[in-house]
Amino acid sequence: MTLPTIPESVYDHAMDTYLASPSGIHGGFHETLDAVWPDLYALAVASLPAPEPPAVVLPTVDEVEKAWRAAIARGERVRDASQAVLDLIGSRVPVWVPVKAGAVIKAGTRYRCETADGGSVEGTYSLDLTTREGGWFIDPRTVPADPDADLVEAMARASWAAGNPPGDDWDDLRDPERGDYLDDSRVQLAAIRETHTIEPKPTTGPLGGAR
Repeated sequence: MTLPTIPESVYDHAMDTYLASPSGIHGGFHETLDAVWPDLYALAVASLPAPEPPAVVLPTVDEVEKAWRAAIARGERVRDASQAVLDLIGSRVPVWVPVKAGAVIKAGTRYRCETADGGSVEGTYSLDLTTREGGWFIDPRTVPADPDADLVEAMARASWAAGNPPGDDWDDLRDPERGDYLDDSRVQLAAIRETHTIEPKPTTGPLGGAR
């Protein structure tokens, strides 16, 4: 776990609270911790590693039979009952989506990599991985939530709006053009973070506008 950088606004809020406290040293210390705890907690939670996805467990014979019998009992045809069984199996098996070379597979994402001998390897990395060649797949249901997603899209929308007439709608933009704007915005955000600290905004405390 990598501990986050505490923003200056949290330090300032702690000092302001301590200096303004009428309760003396002991009471002021308590009030200071109470004031900044929501922000410290939010920053710590944001730094936790992604949980390991559960292992794939195929349905048992009893579960398959139960799904089949339930579909037949509802009056469905044999074909529909068979689809119910496939849906049950599909809910337990990863849906592999190909990843292009150079893409980043986020830590905690379940992956499959095709080997040179025609086999494959499946697993989960604890760190981000940049693919260098083809043959990589991910289960998109296991991709950790991206804390920068809203910020990146807001930047992409602003960049797109600056070069398009007011009547055009970002939501009508299709891939791969939308993806190009998002990729450019993510590169710009990474460049900004080389000299500036940008953290997700907590919902409580001084960073969340509660002051």
